[in-house]
Amino acid sequence: MFSACFQKELRLLHRSWRTIGTVLIFALLLAVTASVTLRVPGLSTLTQRSIFCGAYLLIFLFSGTIFLSASWDQERRERAFLGSVLAGGDAWPPLAAKVIVQTGVLFFVGLFAGFSLSLLFPFPITRNLPTLVALLGIAALGYVALGSVLSALSSAARDRDIVFPILFFPLLLPFIWALGTLGVAALDGARLNVADPHFVFVVAFDVISIALASIVFPYVIEE
Repeated sequence: MFSACFQKELRLLHRSWRTIGTVLIFALLLAVTASVTLRVPGLSTLTQRSIFCGAYLLIFLFSGTIFLSASWDQERRERAFLGSVLAGGDAWPPLAAKVIVQTGVLFFVGLFAGFSLSLLFPFPITRNLPTLVALLGIAALGYVALGSVLSALSSAARDRDIVFPILFFPLLLPFIWALGTLGVAALDGARLNVADPHFVFVVAFDVISIALASIVFPYVIEE
């Protein structure tokens, strides 16, 4: 069943190229805006790193929210949730397929946003690029796992575009704070340290998000 769900997600991804294009354009516009409004000459290197990291996290946060908010629209329109319940199938294959595919998409969006912002700011990110890429992958997984189940939960709401961010953003605040701290350190050349409490928090957020999504999602599709 997982293979069928995964193939379905790939087909949906192919058909949603306009949405992905819109997200990339939105990320680019935010990067241009940040480079114009936040670039101040004479600032210290630490301040520049903090501004760059904060601008990048905002771009990733808002671009990802636009993409995730409509992630279950096709299933709602086709009543795929109802079919899954009536067939007595497991709830985890569609969720796992959705999370894997969307994590890949947002990972690509994050790379695009990072390189765009670094060129426009300009700010070098290639010195510690492997660490930054690894941090992006870890962040995208927990972000998508939590966002996917909240998107499914709010997809039936009339004001879905408002309900989803209201549910999602408050839960992300400590996660974004920890990512910002790790990002500033990575831009300074630091490697990921498994003993770092901020890194431990980000990994714990990923684990909790995946576990919470696995527990809550079966109840969501029954509604």
